[in-house]
Amino acid sequence: MLAAKIRTLHSWLIGAIIGTLLAAIVLSVAVVVSAQPRQQRSTAQKITMPEATPSPTLAYTNLAANHPIGGDFATYYQKNNGAVWLGNAISPELPDQQSIVQIFEGGLLRVGPDTQNQVVSDPLVQQLIVQGAMLPLGDSSASLSYAALASTAQYSELVPAPWWWDATKDPLVVGIFLAQTMRQGVAYGYYIPANFVPLLQKIGEWQNVIGSVLTQALNGTYSLNDVIHHYILLGFTHAVLWYDSDAQGTPMIHTQHVGNDYVAMHGFPAVVPMLGQVAWTLGSPMAINGSANGGGEVAHFLTPFSVQLAGDGKWVGHDLWLHIRWVNFLKARNGWVNADQLMLSRPANAGMQIAALDALSAQTQAAAETQGSNVTMSIYDPATDHYYVYNPNRLLEMASMFKIPILVTLLHNIEQEGRELTDAEQADLAAMIEVSDNDAEGRMYDDSGGYDSITNYMHTIGITDIQINTSGIGSTLLSPLSSVRLIEMLRSGKVLNAQHTQYALNLMANVVPSQRIGVCDTAPSGASCAMKIGYGPALNGFLMDSMGTVTYQGHVYDIAIYSAFNTDFGTGAAIIDTICSSAVAAMTN
Repeated sequence: MLAAKIRTLHSWLIGAIIGTLLAAIVLSVAVVVSAQPRQQRSTAQKITMPEATPSPTLAYTNLAANHPIGGDFATYYQKNNGAVWLGNAISPELPDQQSIVQIFEGGLLRVGPDTQNQVVSDPLVQQLIVQGAMLPLGDSSASLSYAALASTAQYSELVPAPWWWDATKDPLVVGIFLAQTMRQGVAYGYYIPANFVPLLQKIGEWQNVIGSVLTQALNGTYSLNDVIHHYILLGFTHAVLWYDSDAQGTPMIHTQHVGNDYVAMHGFPAVVPMLGQVAWTLGSPMAINGSANGGGEVAHFLTPFSVQLAGDGKWVGHDLWLHIRWVNFLKARNGWVNADQLMLSRPANAGMQIAALDALSAQTQAAAETQGSNVTMSIYDPATDHYYVYNPNRLLEMASMFKIPILVTLLHNIEQEGRELTDAEQADLAAMIEVSDNDAEGRMYDDSGGYDSITNYMHTIGITDIQINTSGIGSTLLSPLSSVRLIEMLRSGKVLNAQHTQYALNLMANVVPSQRIGVCDTAPSGASCAMKIGYGPALNGFLMDSMGTVTYQGHVYDIAIYSAFNTDFGTGAAIIDTICSSAVAAMTN
């Protein structure tokens, strides 16, 4: 009666495993066999026989889901042939306080501080044996269960090597004997029949992957097409392997779905994200929802983007949704993302973290969209390494903002020459930056080395999209994303020495009041700023640009914004100030 109930409860869970047999294993690497005593985990040697525990009713439909291999486990999975012994993922990556876990058909992987940030496999089989799980092993009709393994997982059950076993022979022929102790001069341990060896060789360093042998080989039966078949089964701390000894030809080795069995006994681990734990979105681009699996799209991340877990999650059907937050300077936004689209450590391919302006606020995005392609903008928050952009790669004319690449290149060249600025150069640089004197700009352009010198140095520091117009340097093109990167490198001392960095920022902090449009005009009260604007008739109507950096309450943000096709100076200034004001309000109130 009990066996019938178990078969009914778990027929969908274990499935007809014969219908999904593993492909024949290609023989490859020889297994190192030891006839000397080998230390086995003491917990595997001292298991006491538990009372049989009937399986509870399975309350999770999520088990049928096929999730992607989590980014935190992908390398381990591939290196250790996870497809052979772990199979498909039946959960997304699950935050478990400081650790990360993912459950597979064949096991559970974990990584975090408690594992020294190394991926490890949890000893699920050992746990299921201790709990005396009545789940059948091999097939839903099988005679063996985890509870049956407990009686052979005893120190007293160690056996000597078969009389015919020879350590010098091929383990594919004679099998493997793992000595554990010596008794009256005879080695006792675990014997692995030769039929299991091909799969172990396929896994590679199997003792580090599927763990220590827990049991001797056991004999059991199951029903296949109403015919009783005999099978041989072997338990490890992380896996259970078996083969049908009545199958025709060379028996194939099957791996028990111990991950499914573990979930059947316990359900999925509680989703308890640690508040503030860092995670990374993976989609490029990727929409962030207002609620679990719905609520409208509240933000769009254009590249992998670092966020924080907000401390809660929700299952929606087969999918786990996690509540996330991200900080914009002094304010936080939040949303929901499918856990399959999150990685809980930095992706190997992570680069610039770029989001649309709606990740700052819907209002800022709307303000920019009223101008369509006539506006391009980038904002950088160095505290989070986040960029917020609108038309970020659209090249518009820099006008007098081109004076910043001239300034940086000239100061760099002086450093290379090992000399100081002359009085005339200092006077021209002050006039060029503070009052935007174009005659001074022409002289400094020539002194800096002109087109070749500026272009080459900009390329050297990673600003590769600058297009200098030698017929009119005010028509030089540069994207706002590159303008922000140039400001960030100048501000943080990455392109000039400390003396010249401060010198350049002081010039930009002292622009005349009429030219503080955008960056400085919209900065919060009490903030300090350094900037440069560009304006005037251009190829695209009247141009108005602003770029610079703001420091407020110990925090920094950098902005570059271009506006084209304006009717005059006042119209352009109003557009720049409106969009900048919205962005600043989204960050600081």
